[in-house]
Amino acid sequence: INEAYTFSMPASRPVMLIQSSGDVYVQHQTGFGNESASTVLPNVFCNGSREVAFTRTNNSNFTLLITTRQGMEGNFAIDGNTSLITKTQFSQVPGSWLPVWVYTRISFSPSQLPVGAHILTNSIGNFNMGLISSTEDNKGCGYGYFSDYASVYLGPNITMCPGTSKILDAGEGKSSYIWNTGDTTQKIEIKNPGGYFVTTDDN
Repeated sequence: INEAYTFSMPASRPVMLIQSSGDVYVQHQTGFGNESASTVLPNVFCNGSREVAFTRTNNSNFTLLITTRQGMEGNFAIDGNTSLITKTQFSQVPGSWLPVWVYTRISFSPSQLPVGAHILTNSIGNFNMGLISSTEDNKGCGYGYFSDYASVYLGPNITMCPGTSKILDAGEGKSSYIWNTGDTTQKIEIKNPGGYFVTTDDN
């Protein structure tokens, strides 16, 4: 069934939990001033990242949006600095339970987070990170999420020549790996044609 539903989020309730019995896309629209921007939101279940690289391109408005499970919120660092994002800055997502999800929206001044490349990490759990930034003249807006949307992606189908091999990588940071070959490592080397798949556990 192809259906669309639109709703507004008042400033008094800047976050909500959306649950569905089927596959859905959720697109969020926001912005600075008179300029709007939108992005497709990641599913918080079974995905996320332990580390996300991002770049601040100017000294104008710059805000990070972070969602994670309760218990993970005290373990963030930006470029190794653990004082920029603290546990007290997070609030519970209304309606979430088992697991409980928490979120924060933090605006950074240029002195806190200067122009350039940065890395956001969490030492014990996955998170989803989005950023909203305005252009130098505050007349444009960019918005996007940069965490890992997929739990496992081994890549497209490949063609192999006899006598060659290929490395398949199920991604780092998982609790366990079980390949249909019987291997239990993050990466395997394949030398024969056929179908390969892996089951991973990520807490």
